[in-house]
Amino acid sequence: MADQARKNAEDQRALADAAAQKAQKLLDEAQKAQTDADKALENARNTPPSVQTGGDLTLNAGGSIGEEDNALDTQVGGKTNLKSGGNVNLSEQGDMHLGEVQNPENAELRLDSTGGITSDSVLGGSHLEANALGGSLDVQTDVDGISGTAAENITVNNAGDLEMGDLTANGLVNVKAGGHLTAGTVPEGTANITAGTLHLTAGTGSSIGQEEHHLVVDTDRVSAKGVEVYLDFLKDVIIDHIQGDRVDIDVNGGVGAGDGVPEHITAGTLELDALGDIGSCARCSLRGIQRLSAVAVHNGIGAIRITREIEFLIAATMVFPHSNIAIISCRRSYDFQDLTCVHARPNDICSIR
Repeated sequence: MADQARKNAEDQRALADAAAQKAQKLLDEAQKAQTDADKALENARNTPPSVQTGGDLTLNAGGSIGEEDNALDTQVGGKTNLKSGGNVNLSEQGDMHLGEVQNPENAELRLDSTGGITSDSVLGGSHLEANALGGSLDVQTDVDGISGTAAENITVNNAGDLEMGDLTANGLVNVKAGGHLTAGTVPEGTANITAGTLHLTAGTGSSIGQEEHHLVVDTDRVSAKGVEVYLDFLKDVIIDHIQGDRVDIDVNGGVGAGDGVPEHITAGTLELDALGDIGSCARCSLRGIQRLSAVAVHNGIGAIRITREIEFLIAATMVFPHSNIAIISCRRSYDFQDLTCVHARPNDICSIR
């Protein structure tokens, strides 16, 4: 038994080392993306506009507006109204405020602004790329996929399913969808979402991420709600609240307890793998968990700490390849039908209290 425990610990340590190397690569790519965004902002500010007005601007085109590698540069004091028979490629010096926008359902929209981007209309099409290089992005959409950046915050409310490309903001990213929120194809070493704080909400009966394709995020703290939630975190994360019938989370670091409502994770089935501590001595609560699988890879004491209520927990698997004490703390007694603790050393302690 001890030999098997040591082997399991060695296997987990090898996986942790590989995950740490991959995460570092992802973080390097994120820093490069920020540098590229800063350069794009400087270039945009130095490009003279093709169209300039202190009032509103209305553009009607039977075909596309601008080109993929040659956007139409504008400087508009009021609203910009667009009617396009094709794709839209628009670059604004200053804040971009879109009024009425009409384009085909299969059109691709690329919007760049040296300020923020807002819209009075629902932005439709197959894909939206929006870069608010000097402010926030706040739009309602009916698109299949989205990507973009914002110097401040990003707020997106999409009508149906939404595929997340590379979405990056220094502040809050708040994405709501009427359907599923899925992970799009991004270059290797790039997160789907990078944010200071992340709020994700899938539509009724819909999920966040997929079992075979998790949504990869780089954020300091998170809230998420969906029927099923599949998330990979690139670093330490604080969980305010995550809710789903099934929640599957991988963390390249530790998991901290945020505000909670009051629980931090509400799920039927929870799989939680972390390279650091899970919870703290003071707070970390789960609710409605029927099956729990938790893996903590950390050189410390009490690597997994769960307090408050764990309801209907019928099975738990804990793996502690580096820790010498593992504690599951509960408010009241529970009948654990199947509890497995795997440690690196035969004299290590696993307790339920």
